[in-house]
Amino acid sequence: MLHAYAVPESAAVQAGELRRHLAARLPEYAVPAELVLLPALPLTPNGKVDRAALPPPPQRAAAGPGQEPSTATERLVAGVWREVLGLPRVSADANFFEIGGHSLATAQVQARLAAVLGREVPIVDLFRFPTVRTLAAHLDGERRTAGSERAARRVAARRARPSTRPHRARRESKE
Repeated sequence: MLHAYAVPESAAVQAGELRRHLAARLPEYAVPAELVLLPALPLTPNGKVDRAALPPPPQRAAAGPGQEPSTATERLVAGVWREVLGLPRVSADANFFEIGGHSLATAQVQARLAAVLGREVPIVDLFRFPTVRTLAAHLDGERRTAGSERAARRVAARRARPSTRPHRARRESKE
């Protein structure tokens, strides 16, 4: 889960308001799920942000409540997410990036899903389909990999194209 800390210029600024402002300007995966407003950032003696002194962000129950994964693929995806993120439960509606997912975890999920499914799972699909349900539906909808689809289109295009090389035409006419 992406957490952010901010020091507002005015006491009138609310965390929800700032989060909506960020959501209007950033891609969904870059919007912090938790935003903590502080009067000042804690600093080390060297003047850098003292991360250890930051208060822990409030915990959300995004991974827990919600519908149970119902299909085999939903259960598979939820299981991989549980293992990678170290969660006891992941609902079918859980958003990967809101329950603790980040770029390194995305790479781990991609590798595990590809190994279990025995096919390529493009990493971009994990960003395009961020919930267990949407990713599972996408994976269930893919009958062929993108590479085999591309190859099939190329072969069909070659067969549909008339031959322009004379030696090839002569060879075919002798047979």
